[in-house]
Amino acid sequence: MSNIFSLEGKNAWITGASYGIGFNIAKAFVAAGAKNIIFNDINEAALERGLANYKEAGIENVHGYVCDVTDEVAVKALVEKIHAEVGQIDILVNNAGIIKRIPMHEMKREEFQQVIDVDLVAPYIVSSAVLPEMMERREGKIINICSMMSELGRETVSAYAAAKGGLKMLTRNICSEYGEYNIQCNGIGPGYIATPQTARSVSARATAAAIRSTVSSAPRHQRDAGSTRPNSADRRCSSPRTLPMPSTAMSSMWTVVSSPTSESSPNNDLSGC
Repeated sequence: MSNIFSLEGKNAWITGASYGIGFNIAKAFVAAGAKNIIFNDINEAALERGLANYKEAGIENVHGYVCDVTDEVAVKALVEKIHAEVGQIDILVNNAGIIKRIPMHEMKREEFQQVIDVDLVAPYIVSSAVLPEMMERREGKIINICSMMSELGRETVSAYAAAKGGLKMLTRNICSEYGEYNIQCNGIGPGYIATPQTARSVSARATAAAIRSTVSSAPRHQRDAGSTRPNSADRRCSSPRTLPMPSTAMSSMWTVVSSPTSESSPNNDLSGC
């Protein structure tokens, strides 16, 4: 691998990286030369499964901790523990997340709030906890695992789309606020990724890299990428006149990944972890 992508000597903390996207990010970091991989999970059983996955993959310099990323006190304590036991945190990947696929009018407030807490508030908590030391060193990298839903809307994922849209703007704000400290923050917006939690909801039908925002679940005429919508007096939303091109970056900080999608899925599963 080219030296420009070298992570030689770097310590990377990836939240919720016992398996799935986070685990594979960890493997890529190790291949790029990362010195230590740090990950956390919600309980001891999940942590042990994660450690077993790393052992099976032949990754030795891994440090696992039990921590709820929505608990600000616990996160701050873990950051201090990481500094004492592993060293400085050079890279943070806010990967842990959940999704609840429930029609908005049927979703309970506490269900909506849980998704917001895990997918948006937690990245704020963890980023805030690692930023002071990065600022002191005047160096650091933060990567937020966002989603296509950071840009788009889709039925049954109101809380998830709201959280991931907020995470996109949090990413931009970290760039603006901490760039002067040589701290870079990027967001990645994957599509559906085959992980143990999404396997049940993935069908064999491939979709475009970007899915248009919808105002209902009714079928819509499929237009060619780059085409424009016709003018209509009764249009019910103010969507962009030009559709996003498939397989292109959604913005300067976005990477869109296409993968098989689903017709239906469980109401509650993990995403991005």
